[in-house]
Formats: sequence, C-alpha cells, structure tokens
Amino acid sequence: MNRYYFTFGQNHVHRVRGVTLDCDCVVEITAPDSGAARDLMFGFFGNKWSMQYDDDTYHPEYFPRGVVLRRTVGES
Repeated sequence: MNRYYFTFGQNHVHRVRGVTLDCDCVVEITAPDSGAARDLMFGFFGNKWSMQYDDDTYHPEYFPRGVVLRRTVGES
C-alpha cells in the first residue's frame, strides 16, 4: 500500500464531521495505487479537489494545517 496526498483549490471548501477541508490542508489516502486513491477521492468529494501527490512530490510546508483526514482504500 502507498500513501497519496490530495489538496483542495481556493474554492473547494468541505465540512466533514465538523472539520473544514480547504486549500490549507491535506487528505491522505492509503491505497495500492494512485488510481485507487483517486477513485476514493472522487467518491468522497466529486471533482471538488485540486491536486494529487505521492511521497516524492508532496511538500507539507505548503499546507499549514497539514493532514486533517486519513482514509484507506477498503476501509468502511
């Protein structure tokens, strides 16, 4: 399983269980591949997110609130 990181654009604001997801935070998804991670992200947020990163391309210093939601493919 690999970790993938998803970010939101300026106009992509979501509220999940009392937590605000916006351009200053990240969703981390653990999945067997990038396509499975992306499919889960589309399932949660439709097309209202911005970018997908992996461990090599993710730069946490650009997201001051850090990872605020973690999910794993296959988790209920």
